[in-house]
Amino acid sequence: MNTPPEGRDLGAPLEPVSAHPPAPTRSGRRRLGLGTLFFGFVGPLLCFLVGGVLVRELFERWFAPMFVSAVVAVIALAVQLARPRLSPERSMFLTGVLATSAAFALIVGLLLLPFSLMGLVVGIGVLGLVPLGTAWVLGRAALEAVKRADSLAAATVSAWMLAGASFALFAPAVPVVLEARAYGAAFEELGAARPDAVERASAALPHMPWISPFPLRNELELEGDEARLERLKQLLRVRFHQEWQEFVD
Repeated sequence: MNTPPEGRDLGAPLEPVSAHPPAPTRSGRRRLGLGTLFFGFVGPLLCFLVGGVLVRELFERWFAPMFVSAVVAVIALAVQLARPRLSPERSMFLTGVLATSAAFALIVGLLLLPFSLMGLVVGIGVLGLVPLGTAWVLGRAALEAVKRADSLAAATVSAWMLAGASFALFAPAVPVVLEARAYGAAFEELGAARPDAVERASAALPHMPWISPFPLRNELELEGDEARLERLKQLLRVRFHQEWQEFVD
């Protein structure tokens, strides 16, 4: 038989045991805050500024969609942190955005992992591990946002989360669509028998981050007409300052 602790008043009520875990201490909140700040904001910025050239070389045409996805994720995370009292509907939309962005970040982190491990020798590989930390931060933010769904029906929660996920999925497709339209206009200009066809085609490709030379190089690989092949080479040289021979050798 257990005896009460010495000095314990047997008639005093027992202290209730909380079903919730204790709140994080100040040092714990500081660690969480620093982790969120770095992996949610500073780290992605460093990845694109410092490792942007390497990332563009690795992912080529998908660099712009990755950039848009990162911007969407950072904005969603900022809203989640700055507006903790959003309506349940908006919180569910935000949950969909954050969860989808976390999945994107996890996929990118796993794809970069082999290069990150090799790059650890020279130090820059640390940046390749940032997407994994970003996925963790975004996933945790999504779990925080979904807690505001108590007053909503299950169908409403699913609809708003699906809307948020759809937004996070289709927003990165915008630069792909813009690039396809720009190349369609450029190739149409090249098809015209004009002396300035190459210059007009180059003007159809605006100097925007989402315009990649990949579709042009792909067109060069498939082209069989010698005259058009030469114009494509000139376009690659004029617009992107690249020589086709660099990719053939």
